Amino acid sequence: MAIAICRSFVPLFVAMLLLAGAESAIRAQEKPAPEQEFIAILQSDAPPANKALACKKLAVVGSEAAVPDLAKLLSDEHLASWARIALEAIPGAASDEALRTAAGSLDGKLLVGVVNSIGVRRDAGAVELLTGLMANSNPTVASSASVALGRIGGETATKTLRDALASAPDNVRSAVAEACVLCAEQALAAGRPAEAIAIYDQVRSAKVPQQRILEATRGAILARGDDGIPLLVEQLRGGDKKALRNRTDNGAGNSRQQDRYGPRVRAADNGAVPRSGTRCHDGRPTGDGRAVGHSGRRRQRTGPRASGGDLRPRPRRQCVVH
Repeated sequence: MAIAICRSFVPLFVAMLLLAGAESAIRAQEKPAPEQEFIAILQSDAPPANKALACKKLAVVGSEAAVPDLAKLLSDEHLASWARIALEAIPGAASDEALRTAAGSLDGKLLVGVVNSIGVRRDAGAVELLTGLMANSNPTVASSASVALGRIGGETATKTLRDALASAPDNVRSAVAEACVLCAEQALAAGRPAEAIAIYDQVRSAKVPQQRILEATRGAILARGDDGIPLLVEQLRGGDKKALRNRTDNGAGNSRQQDRYGPRVRAADNGAVPRSGTRCHDGRPTGDGRAVGHSGRRRQRTGPRASGGDLRPRPRRQCVVH
């Protein structure tokens, strides 16, 4: 009897499941996809804050379908940066084309923002456009175009930047040097150290700010590998040791060579190589023969001896000169 009752409910149960599935499918069709919701916000008269949030969401879920409406915001002073966040993230040629088109009609800060986004996307199709913008009368635009070219890299961009390094205006030359360093880092990462060294050395000999010279010097040392140690020693003897050490430890870019050569560079900088024949009783070099701490500086006295209390002699580290 119980089995018969159960069998009678099976068709009803199956029918309820089918009905629930059909209802869910209908609701899914009626409800727009998340991307369409955000695009609709951009097309509406919603407040700028809502449109900014929609741009932020489209950076995650957006596709080429959202590019036309995002491109319309590139001329909006309040929403342009939000639109660029999405365009930088959306894959495909449509975003590149939208940014290139906008660069031809904008100026000032809006143009600088678009140029920066082109550099972030490393759009090789924009090399000619950026080359022209390097001659823009606005030094900020010209500088942004130079750095964007450096991010894109490649043979054409590298040649353009190297040719412009000597002739660029003073207020743009630093950006051109930064871009050259970026090109050198790409060449080094691609296994072309000779090309990277040539670019680094060109920047080092150019009339650019000290920061750029330090970046190029660091790269030249690392690109040369073990052959760069003499250059390092030369810098430590006559250059700004602290600045060079910071550049070596922290890096001036994205070169992975730092991981390979960094320990040896830091070891040489910290005085691991003795400067004289003096050694301590345990056989370790002291560096300059003085009975002082490892850093070469006299330690400041503390405790009773500093305050005139206990004046009993304390054991000192004995060093002899060979």
